[in-house]
Amino acid sequence: MYDVYYTTAGGPWFNSGADIWVTNWIKEVAPDLKVKPLLLFHRHKPVNYEEFPIDIDHIWETSEDKIIEILEGARRIHILHGHYKPMQVIIDNKKKIYSNTLHNSVDHILKNAVGSDSSFGHHPYIDSTWEIDVNTWARKSIWIGLYDIKYENQNIPNFYEFKHNKPLSESNKLGFAARSEGRKNPHFLDGLDALVFTDSQMFNGVFKKGYKMNTSKIKVYHYKPDFGDNFWNMDWGISHSCFTYEPFGYSIFQAV
Repeated sequence: MYDVYYTTAGGPWFNSGADIWVTNWIKEVAPDLKVKPLLLFHRHKPVNYEEFPIDIDHIWETSEDKIIEILEGARRIHILHGHYKPMQVIIDNKKKIYSNTLHNSVDHILKNAVGSDSSFGHHPYIDSTWEIDVNTWARKSIWIGLYDIKYENQNIPNFYEFKHNKPLSESNKLGFAARSEGRKNPHFLDGLDALVFTDSQMFNGVFKKGYKMNTSKIKVYHYKPDFGDNFWNMDWGISHSCFTYEPFGYSIFQAV
């Protein structure tokens, strides 16, 4: 007998808020579970996956047929972080979904897109129907975030462990360390002197070209997980933390 913990996130390879949360789940929660957990990553296996040892049974799988076979043998399904668009593997096993963990709210992202001065509300799947469906099927909804959402849920407040206490920088240069998506408001950097640590393709494609930002004073560093400490120690003293409906706030905490 086993329970499947289904996820698209986890580990040190990607470093989104959901990755950090699932990684903590692996370390802090999984060892104390009474029913055998099987951690199922619905994504491609990273090249360097062996650098992060996972001490419970886990599978990296992208074939929906194989995933359906695994889910059919499970007692329950717990979604630690799911895809933002419909997945047949979830639809076919919706009666087994015991819990669904939300790390973001598509509803709030849509509100941000409508109410923002930016014309870009980028999100992988701008439709809250799928989110509503999965929460309806799940017996329990768990929200990892700082603001209220429309679903009845059990809230697990996020946390951050401060490990550094460095001197305050007197630089007036801005620093932006986040994904280039609408609710992070990278367009606020238009024409300003700034250092940017993000996915350079998304920033240059969607915001520099699409939004027609003036980036003449902006230096962009393409995101790589192992470059984080370098960026936090560069010469910038003001954090661009002007996020809308930010459920985690990790980049804000890191800047502090």
